[in-house]
Amino acid sequence: TGNWKYYYKNSTLHKDINYKNDALDGSYARYFENGKLNLKGPYVAGQKAGVWEWFTADGAKDMKGDFQNDQQHGDWIFWYPDGKEYYKGKYQAGKKEGLWKYNYKNGKKWKEGTFAADLKEGEWTYYHESGAVLQKGNFASDLEEGLWQSFYESGQMKDEGSFSAGKLDGSWKGWYPSGGQSYEGQW
Repeated sequence: TGNWKYYYKNSTLHKDINYKNDALDGSYARYFENGKLNLKGPYVAGQKAGVWEWFTADGAKDMKGDFQNDQQHGDWIFWYPDGKEYYKGKYQAGKKEGLWKYNYKNGKKWKEGTFAADLKEGEWTYYHESGAVLQKGNFASDLEEGLWQSFYESGQMKDEGSFSAGKLDGSWKGWYPSGGQSYEGQW
């Protein structure tokens, strides 16, 4: 029971942690050897609980999110090393759930879609770095399902066809950037 501090060989603080009844309980912090904070968050009776934050060795935000019963639960956000938002979404009992949004390094949307129990489910949309739609379609249990379409950056359709359980299925068509048909066939 009580506060314990651990140090690197160079005498900089490595960990600042608390125990209660032989289990981690209370604030927990771990540091890089350069003295910068690596991560921090609370423990309750030996399990991560509440908001936890991670940082890079140069002090930039890496990720932040909630824990419940030692599992990721609630809102989470992740950053690129330069501090721009990389992606965010929710966890439920350690699994991705609901809408997740991802960004390119330039801050523009890269992709977005929903998860159910850590599997892609429902419509997903992917974007060119310019912001124009690149492709869109549905997932069922993490596999492509139904109609999928892809587009050139101009917005001109590039491909259109269907999937069944993650495999090409049925009629597929493709077009050149000019709009002329480039292929068609059946799977």
